[in-house]
Amino acid sequence: MDKTAIISEIQSYSINDGPGIRSTVFFKGCTLKCKWCSNPELINTNYEILYKEQLCENCGKCVEICPRGALKTDVGKIAFNRDHCDACGKCVDACLVDAFELIGKNYTSDELVNVLLRDKVYYDTSGGGVTFSGGEPLLHIDFLRETSLKLKKNGIHAAIETAGNVAEKVIDNAIEFIDLFLYDIKLLDSSKHKKYTGSGNEQIIKNILKISEAGQPIIARLLIIPGINNGEDAIRRIDFIRSLKSIVQVDLLKYHRLSEGKYIQLGQKYELDYIDEDDKSFEQEIKDLYEYCVSLGLKTTIGG
Repeated sequence: MDKTAIISEIQSYSINDGPGIRSTVFFKGCTLKCKWCSNPELINTNYEILYKEQLCENCGKCVEICPRGALKTDVGKIAFNRDHCDACGKCVDACLVDAFELIGKNYTSDELVNVLLRDKVYYDTSGGGVTFSGGEPLLHIDFLRETSLKLKKNGIHAAIETAGNVAEKVIDNAIEFIDLFLYDIKLLDSSKHKKYTGSGNEQIIKNILKISEAGQPIIARLLIIPGINNGEDAIRRIDFIRSLKSIVQVDLLKYHRLSEGKYIQLGQKYELDYIDEDDKSFEQEIKDLYEYCVSLGLKTTIGG
């Protein structure tokens, strides 16, 4: 039977998720809960509803149609009780101003491949392909394997962006069919890693070492966050990366707060709102880290 997975988006013409022009597939579900996550709507494995209150005209149509009583009119605005919501999507269909958005659509492997094949000419002419992202795409290892093998039959390069917080046997499986690993290394100190992501990093480190020993190409992705993993922590991560055998590139990613609005739309609090992303010294630090990587002979980008 054709495998299925819940996918939030298929982004065409991506140029920062691996070589060439690519399609990036965003899967629902993650094994980490990073406080800075730029895709918080992808942490939960199941469907979710974004509520954009600024668009709402308080017409009440969503309240009338909600089968679980998750939506109520409260002092001239809509109150959303997410504990009662099962993301059925009826409010999305009823809303005339798109104040509700359903995150997630179920795809079979064949359905996804058929969508991705539409852009094959761009992959072929640019040396691109498909990148699986998320969330944590390796939560869907059987679906990924089936889909990747179908793509390979059509000569399409398959990459994956992962945090590596999965069982070793999952990595063993992925090594057999993934052409390139875009691997996020968030922190080297495991206790600090657990504080900010909800999990230690022992398995993450073990898995990247296994990928490297297998000779599979790795692009190391380092998000730099002021006061959390910059300074000496960033230097230690770069030195660790340099020791790996199959690193082909380092992407330095500058922290930003563009996702803050998504947290509000999910009814959540963004915990890092105290960080100044526009600090001039932070801009200079990114440039200095770039120069340090280059001095070590590492092919490096700022922003991917």
